Amino acid sequence: MASMLENIRSLLTPEILSRVAGDVDEPESAVMKGYSAAIPAIAGTIAQRADDRGFVRDLADLATSTAADPNAIASAAGAAFSTTGEGSMTVTDNWLSSLFGRNLSGLADSIARFASIRGSAAASILSSAAPVVLTCLGRWIRRDNLSPGQLAQELRNNRSQIEAAMPAGFDVPSGLRAPVDATMPYIPRASDTTGLNVPALILLGMLGLGGMLWWGVQAYHQRTQASIGRGISTLVGTSGTVNDVITRTLPGNVSVKFARGSIEDALSSYLASPIKGSAAFEFNRIGFETGSGTLTPLSHEQLENVAAILNAYPTASVTVEGFTDNVGEESSNLALSRARAESVAGALVADGVPAGRVRSEGFGSQKPIASNATEFGRTQNRRVMLEVIAR
Repeated sequence: MASMLENIRSLLTPEILSRVAGDVDEPESAVMKGYSAAIPAIAGTIAQRADDRGFVRDLADLATSTAADPNAIASAAGAAFSTTGEGSMTVTDNWLSSLFGRNLSGLADSIARFASIRGSAAASILSSAAPVVLTCLGRWIRRDNLSPGQLAQELRNNRSQIEAAMPAGFDVPSGLRAPVDATMPYIPRASDTTGLNVPALILLGMLGLGGMLWWGVQAYHQRTQASIGRGISTLVGTSGTVNDVITRTLPGNVSVKFARGSIEDALSSYLASPIKGSAAFEFNRIGFETGSGTLTPLSHEQLENVAAILNAYPTASVTVEGFTDNVGEESSNLALSRARAESVAGALVADGVPAGRVRSEGFGSQKPIASNATEFGRTQNRRVMLEVIAR
């Protein structure tokens, strides 16, 4: 499997790295470092599920079809982030979400810290790595004429080699250190159902839709994920479940408690480091009333923590940035993103951060980090960020 990882990396040509770096607005060296963690993380999680026959069968089908798509690698370099929903990225977005489940956002946060890049850039790198891994895997399947069972055995045999490829210093989320439970329902593909009658096809379709809805509900409750949506009170962020609380002492002998991997963790680490330049962080435990910029009570703890961190570094200035998906009128999306950014900025000022150090800006759906053609992608695009513009 080490050779497989080498083959995957060989697909990341200088042209692709340059395009991705331009898309995410990060240095090529940092993008490459992000890929060095994302690729073995994806391959390792695949290997952990080698005993799930339904998963491996679907994996073989998807990898083979991705490898046969001449645009799959190009999609990994920027076309993958288009909002048209065309090409293989829509499929791989959904597959990536099902592969990692509630650990996906935590993995993106870990990649961001490891590569010293913004969380949105890490999410884009992770998303773009998926079709690259699948393409290489599909070519391997076709080259050696592997059946799903043979593929599973190869994955089992090489788990330790994949784990050894994880770069030193990369903090693997705890949920990925043990085999992932096979909780995703099997959703038949059209090629699996060609011999069935119409009623059976309808029944299978209903079961598949029910499975997708079930997964969506489970994923929503298992992640404190971005959901700046319509019809429900919403949470914002992509850092996963809150189950590892740490205490950090800030300058001025101020102690703050927060979840490992949260915006507080990333922001305080960044401000305490010698890293130069701006950086952006995503709020992961704030919420708004439906269709408005009104913050919910759930938001106060994280906003107070962020304010305390900013007050401990009195030369830091920030911009709160609001984003939405592309559902609805853009004028409404722009107004909503501005209102929510202003509410967060106002809360930070109310918690003691001088008004001159906090500004706000709304972008509506103008800067997507994933495809708006899928719910997973729309969820990633609905977010509120805190960008440190001066230290």
